Amino acid sequence: MKRNPIIVVLTLVILTLFACGSDADKVIELESALPKRVILFISDAMPVGAPERIPLPVFQELKKEGCYYKEMHVILAAHPQRNDNENAPAYYPWGCSLPNPVAITGTVFIGLPEIKQHMLQYSFQDKKTAFTVNCGAYDEISPGYTIFHQLEKNGFPDLFKDEMPVEDTKKIIENDDPAFIRIHLQGPGSAGHIVFQGPESYHDAHLKYAEKDGSLPWYKNIWHPKSPYIHQALYADSLLGDFVNWLKETGRWDETVLIVMGDHGQWDQGTHPPYAPKSNMTPFLIVGKGIKEGQEYDAAEILDLAPTIAYISGVPEPKFASGRVLKECMIGGPKTVTVEPQLLKLNQLLIKHHQFLEQHPEAAQQPDFKALNDRFMSIETIGSWHNTFENIEEIIKHNQHLFEQL
Repeated sequence: MKRNPIIVVLTLVILTLFACGSDADKVIELESALPKRVILFISDAMPVGAPERIPLPVFQELKKEGCYYKEMHVILAAHPQRNDNENAPAYYPWGCSLPNPVAITGTVFIGLPEIKQHMLQYSFQDKKTAFTVNCGAYDEISPGYTIFHQLEKNGFPDLFKDEMPVEDTKKIIENDDPAFIRIHLQGPGSAGHIVFQGPESYHDAHLKYAEKDGSLPWYKNIWHPKSPYIHQALYADSLLGDFVNWLKETGRWDETVLIVMGDHGQWDQGTHPPYAPKSNMTPFLIVGKGIKEGQEYDAAEILDLAPTIAYISGVPEPKFASGRVLKECMIGGPKTVTVEPQLLKLNQLLIKHHQFLEQHPEAAQQPDFKALNDRFMSIETIGSWHNTFENIEEIIKHNQHLFEQL
């Protein structure tokens, strides 16, 4: 049967309009779910598996209400020496460990000119923001916040008083109600240092956790049931529960998105050596308004953090951010996602390279080897990566090629 061309055209137009309307509805659905506030709750140095292995009861309950990523890959948890010389290969204009500036800028190119003027908090423009922490190591990432409270006033003991940033945040919300809040609890990471240092820990901090005979059964084992890390992680989890209950009791929970994670992971023996793989991953939980319930995904990247927070807050993402928005965790977003974390690939190369150098120290004496090795993009030169490359894929390709020659 011959079709009337006018009817065919009209039908196509109507179908197109319906399709566009469907997509528009999905966008509106996501936008209508914008929360009044996004809270980033960081339990310092939380390793992958901690919520299940300890276990952390509050975290486990929140998993049922939100989306859980078993692994968030972070850049190597190194702490390069600060170097403000822009012409030096080891240029590093930050005073804190690598994952912190990478997380808040959304890029590994943290030596870029003006990078410090494009941290996530600057995206909120006329909206209030806040950052509260019981440690003085994060001053470098604090500019741009409306409110910044560094609560470590009495030195080492304050690193374990994780109640301070939690209680401080409650007051900030009551008085200013910022649109974005970062709470950083330093205790768990500091307890991990005690586990690793054992009898050599600062201020004899290990004595608090010693057995009656003075022994330290948890020495270099964060997972020992009596370890300082377990003790502090459970305390941080209880503070998280107290904070969530307070948000609910004050009628604020329904307008909140809460993200819980570590700033990086932790080695089984304590601390976060950059080339220990477990230092470079942390669990990631997002829960609250507009977020799917009871969903679980395999992996995300620290580069995704800033774009995702910006998206669900309705603000521009940081200028240099290269991560993706985790739309699969949002109501109206895709049901599934297939992602191959580039940071995982990069980290694996950097770790292999480091291990090779450790196993073959004699190679450094060979001129040909040294010429090749000097071209390898090591973590010590991360502040200068932007001078040569535009994305992580280029760095991976470059390093893989050089590593095969080495």
